[in-house]
Amino acid sequence: MIEIRQGIGAFVISDQSARDLDVTEALSQARDALTAALSALEAQAKHSVTFDLLANDDADFVLTDALRDFSARQRAEAEDDPDVAPSRIKWADCADRLLAQIERTG
Repeated sequence: MIEIRQGIGAFVISDQSARDLDVTEALSQARDALTAALSALEAQAKHSVTFDLLANDDADFVLTDALRDFSARQRAEAEDDPDVAPSRIKWADCADRLLAQIERTG
């Protein structure tokens, strides 16, 4: 099959004849693929947050300062209470990684 677009050109869109195409099956497969893709997007959107660090003058400072304070506080509490130290260190490391990611984009 060839698609011709006026002023643009001609494009081969399939090596299969239009008469041989099971339109219902092709549309059903396309619907299933779109449903899966939309579900994946929706699931990702529910588990992500995007901050625009340039939205105002304070956003970058507030977020980076909060991450620095959180990391420092978790490391201090890990020293004070060895029973919870692994979790506190893990959280502090996570805050440090997020901070580094923000700083790489700035």
